[in-house]
Amino acid sequence: MRNAVHIADQARHQFCKEDLDVSPKDIHIALSLGPFGAVLTPMQDFGGIYPPPYGPRAHSDAEENTTSFGDDIEGKNNSIKALTRFHEDRLRVFTSDKETWDKVDFVAFETVPLVREVEAIRRAMNNMKEIISPKPWWITATFPNGKYPETRQPGGDHYTASEAAIAMVRSDDNMPVPNGIGINCTALKYIPELLQEFELVMDGNEKPFLVLHPNGGGGFDLSTQAFREPEESDRWAEDLATLVKEAKGRGWNEIIFGGCCKTGPGDIKALGKAFSEE
Repeated sequence: MRNAVHIADQARHQFCKEDLDVSPKDIHIALSLGPFGAVLTPMQDFGGIYPPPYGPRAHSDAEENTTSFGDDIEGKNNSIKALTRFHEDRLRVFTSDKETWDKVDFVAFETVPLVREVEAIRRAMNNMKEIISPKPWWITATFPNGKYPETRQPGGDHYTASEAAIAMVRSDDNMPVPNGIGINCTALKYIPELLQEFELVMDGNEKPFLVLHPNGGGGFDLSTQAFREPEESDRWAEDLATLVKEAKGRGWNEIIFGGCCKTGPGDIKALGKAFSEE
């Protein structure tokens, strides 16, 4: 895993050799760390269906799946402890090697599908705060089909985007608060409404920086486990550029934005053009 950081650093320096107006200090490397579900088969970064002790039970094709422990408080607490160990152990893979760690500029926990995993990440960062500090870090959540994957009860209502945001920033538990929060791996058409729910939590409070990495194409279909084809009227770059400018007007002073799944260099080039033209 550490090799990925060194490859990114090599690319950073190669770019600067080709463009002498840019310094390596101008290009930042974010250590992108997905959720526990990203290491499962089938992958559960969108679904959040985790086996014990990380979740109530593993994904099954034969019975209804659930993200919720329901009233099983002990199971939920054990899940948070297990997820904390997972994220802390993975962080140590990078922090234990100084050459690797010195090349990292940001720590990014992305595509997090569960409120309890958000809590676990913050606990892991608290356990490692002396090593991590002062590197900025963020947490972003995913909303397949516009909904947060975790439910309050098995088969029940989904947690809202506001509740996911509260889990990221609440300060009443003495856990470190991320420097940034946001949304990734979500179809762009859902972002405006989701961001409004995030802003309800931020109302009256100083905003962290915002991270927006929406998917391209037509979004991810949970039922087929595949991405839909983009609509003919798809204006991903233009619409995201407009969304970012509107968000800045509402008090999000610092925004990191770009693409996630189904986006490529052409989309990012178009995004840069659209943003500069507006």
